[in-house]
This record gives sequence, C-alpha cells and structure tokens, in this order.
Amino acid sequence: MYRIEERPDYLLVEFHHDLDTRQVGAAIREVMARDGYSGRNDLWVFDVEKIDLPYSILGDIVALVASLLPEEISGGRTALVPLRGLVGAMVDEYMLLVEHLSRPVRSFSDIGRAERWLAGRDA
Repeated sequence: MYRIEERPDYLLVEFHHDLDTRQVGAAIREVMARDGYSGRNDLWVFDVEKIDLPYSILGDIVALVASLLPEEISGGRTALVPLRGLVGAMVDEYMLLVEHLSRPVRSFSDIGRAERWLAGRDA
C-alpha cells in the first residue's frame, strides 16, 4: 500500500507493508502526472515487509520513468529511502539504471539526509 502526501518542499511517497509492480507503476504515474512535477522534489520511502517485485522489472520501471519525464526539466530531485534490507538492494540496482535520466536521483539510508539533499543543503 502506498500514499502520497504534499509537503512544503517535496512530494512524499510512502510504501508500507508490501510492495509490488502494480503499486510502483501506479505511484510513478500519479506523482509524475501532477502539475509542476518537473520542478518539484519527491521523496520515496520504502518501509515494506513483503516484496513482490522481481529484479527483472527494474528496467521496465526506469523506462516508464523516462517516458513520463517532461522534455524540459526545470529542477526537481528524487530521493529514495529504503528502510529495510531487500528493498535496499533493489534500490541499489535501480540506481545503476537511472544514471542517464535528466532528473537527479539519489539513494539515502535515512529520511533526514534525503530531506537535506532535496533542500540543497547536503550534496
């Protein structure tokens, strides 16, 4: 299950309990369809116990993100925070695949560091 919350400095996307391909795709589409997305920061927090997301789908997720990114990027960063083991390994693999995207994406071990980076206070 996921939820999206508007924060003053970013969109917060939180996954709780479980994570599957359908939820990830739906959350990506919902976040990227928002007005002004290209200039907004987003913070994705993964606090999940059950994962039904094969490594083989990560390339498809990157392709989905690339297809939805606006041609003109006006700022905005994406921070990923995996809070449990296996999803952390998946985020590490995802990070290898998104290096070519026009939007900066970084992974963090805690929410505070991610928030500082999104605010431009920690490179």
